[in-house]
Formats: sequence, structure tokens, C-alpha cells
Amino acid sequence: MLAPGPVNRTSVDSVNRFLADLDPRHAAALSYLAGFVSAALVLWRRGEDPFVRFHAWQSILFSLALATTLVGVELVPLLGLALVWAIATLGALAWIGLMVQAFRGVWTLLPLLGDVALERARSD
Repeated sequence: MLAPGPVNRTSVDSVNRFLADLDPRHAAALSYLAGFVSAALVLWRRGEDPFVRFHAWQSILFSLALATTLVGVELVPLLGLALVWAIATLGALAWIGLMVQAFRGVWTLLPLLGDVALERARSD
């Protein structure tokens, strides 16, 4: 087994600089790029802006809700696979739409999840 090598400080610093220099609209759109992973990173580095915080929290909640729904639906016999494909397609379209709306600077609230994300963005 190979031991991990030392962390390249230059790479970490360049990522930090990149996130620090982003416009809030771009940071909000970036939070949707890789689901909860990119949202957590954006929330950690750019969490001072309420618009960015809202979209990061909504991205986290949306990606977790979509993943949970897909796993649950997959357990349904016979119709499960067709439902997974349908839900995954709708989820991908919603994900792209949310990213575009964040890039445009719009506060798009998803039903149920948007209210929770807005509350989290206000309380942080």
C-alpha cells in the first residue's frame, strides 16, 4: 500500500485564490456543479455572502434528496428502473436549471427544500 505524499501547497493556495476571487453569482452556480461536494467547498470558502450560502445549502439538500429518492425508487420491483431513469432525467434538468438561475443571480426556491435552504442561509 502506498502512503499518501505531501500536500502540494501551491495547488491548495490556487484553489483558495480561485474561490476567493469568484463573483457571487459564479460561486453560487459552482455550488451546483458537483452536488454536495462542490456546495460544501463553496460554503466553506465563500459562506459570507447570503446569496452564495442559499444556493450552496439548496444544492446540498437537492443532491441528497435526489440521491435518496433514486435509491428508494430503485427498490420498487419492475417499475423501479424506469422510474429511476425518469427521476434522474428530471433531476438533471432541474440541476442544470438551478445552475443557470444561480449564474443569472436569481433566488430560485425549490418546493420544500428552498425554504429550508433560505432558513439555513439566514441563520449561518
